[in-house]
Amino acid sequence: MKPPVATVDGRENEMRVVGLQALGIDAKYDPKIQFEWADYSWVSEMHSAVCGLQLKSISETINRFKQRELGWILRGLHEDYDIPIFLMYGGVRPSPEGWCQLTDWKARQRDMAPIRLSYDGLMNYLFHSLPRDLPGILVEWVPDEQTAIGRIASLVKYWQTETTGATWMPRKQRVLFNTNPEEEAALGFLMGFPEIGEEIAKRILNSGMSLAEVIQDAQNGAERIKQIQGIGPERVKAITALLEYRK
Repeated sequence: MKPPVATVDGRENEMRVVGLQALGIDAKYDPKIQFEWADYSWVSEMHSAVCGLQLKSISETINRFKQRELGWILRGLHEDYDIPIFLMYGGVRPSPEGWCQLTDWKARQRDMAPIRLSYDGLMNYLFHSLPRDLPGILVEWVPDEQTAIGRIASLVKYWQTETTGATWMPRKQRVLFNTNPEEEAALGFLMGFPEIGEEIAKRILNSGMSLAEVIQDAQNGAERIKQIQGIGPERVKAITALLEYRK
């Protein structure tokens, strides 16, 4: 049996890649591969879905939140992936004043003062506002970076194992949209390509291109396909590689 496969953004720490490989993940890592929103991505062929995971320490999460950048980043993740996952690691607790007090070893060693951000406000945003504003986004929090790498490995295995059909509707029963048979067949055709999930397939069809035009464009530089939101170099490469496949 082939090991579960995940692609890692080229800006990630290589030790994280080593950690995933030690846990049985075939982690594809190339410094030239850079995702726009995710740090880790993998395909769940059983569910015709592309998973994208953004990993941040709690201190970076707080900084991005204070700079009003976190929502923008996670909205991009939500729009580009069928299964968007936001995973945080690190410790934080409320200070006596109600601010965010980091509790990791670096913060304790430096005796850092609380960050002037409401602890309750942050928790409400992460676990109540986000799921409401971005339906379907999965938010998780683990105590440290090592646990986070283990959690990523577990998630990759979970979504690439057919037994998850017990908790996720399997492909043969999945109703894509209330469409006519031709549109449903076209969506199914596009979702047969690696890295193309339901949301991206729908965007391609909504671009006004026919399937014949999509294939022709992919074989001739993919200039039109690249203009569709969420179609980056890696997805174009996956499409063209399949079109050029010969046994």
